[in-house]
Amino acid sequence: MLAIGRCLMGNPELIMFDEPSLGLAPLVVQEVLHTIRTLNANGITVLLVEQNVAVSLKISNHAYVLENGSVVMSGPGKDLLHDDRVRQAFLGL
Repeated sequence: MLAIGRCLMGNPELIMFDEPSLGLAPLVVQEVLHTIRTLNANGITVLLVEQNVAVSLKISNHAYVLENGSVVMSGPGKDLLHDDRVRQAFLGL
């Protein structure tokens, strides 16, 4: 949260988050993701790099799925979340 606060002091138009949920307790992850959603709703563009596929696709307006460094799928996050290929490959469903 301190890093987010320091970043906001510069009045950015875009913020990149690299694995913001890594190593955090589940409740803290929820708070950080809520903050990211709020920032985006307030007009800041967010680039989120996250391996937690389910969480990241739920909050993404648009998402890119990378495999071995190449984009293999893209589209609205909620659409990809319900795509059978994504569910099988990344969510184990």
